[in-house]
Amino acid sequence: MEERYIIHKLHMYVPDVNCYILACRDTRKAVVIDPGGETIRIIKTLERTDYQVVGIINTHCHYDHVASNLAIKELTGAPIMIHEAEAEALCSPVQTLSFLFTAKPDDCGPADILLKDGDRIPVGNMTMQVIHTPGHSAGCIMLRVDDLLFTGDTLFRCNVGRCDFPGGDLELLRRSLIEKVMPLDVDLRILPGHDAESVLWYEIEHNPYMDEDIDLHSIPFN
Repeated sequence: MEERYIIHKLHMYVPDVNCYILACRDTRKAVVIDPGGETIRIIKTLERTDYQVVGIINTHCHYDHVASNLAIKELTGAPIMIHEAEAEALCSPVQTLSFLFTAKPDDCGPADILLKDGDRIPVGNMTMQVIHTPGHSAGCIMLRVDDLLFTGDTLFRCNVGRCDFPGGDLELLRRSLIEKVMPLDVDLRILPGHDAESVLWYEIEHNPYMDEDIDLHSIPFN
């Protein structure tokens, strides 16, 4: 059976991050998830479609995931969304890490809609569920819709996002994975903020950060 959604995965080479455009096949309504650098590529992809963008969703506040927020908002009129724990962080060069890039800090925000755990975001005939997974940063979220799980920097293929930035906490990240992610449908497709996609059952079996019995300090730093 044909999926209800259309996905465009845009690998941003500068910086090295995955941006996703998720559209409802029937209604053509869409969201842009983590619009990092290379604004022109995102805009050209949107211009080739007839999508109505209804949201710009940040899985967290780091600059490589939010750099094109305002440019995409100006093009589409769609609201910027982020977890409520990072409302102020989105406008902070320290919290977004924009000071590490050749960047203007005000490219990122402010946010228009603040999200919390359990919120549901309508995208045409679909509904995205917000799952708060702190650890990589205080306001990290995942987004679940149908058989898809957009994991941002919380979960990669056999790895996780680093936790040595402001708001990071490796123990908290593992709790997020064990308590929030492991109980989900094991057949969910994992669409991460970096690197290749995976499947949840594979991560449960092979990702050391999802094993409660492994000492986190014994895992080589990612």
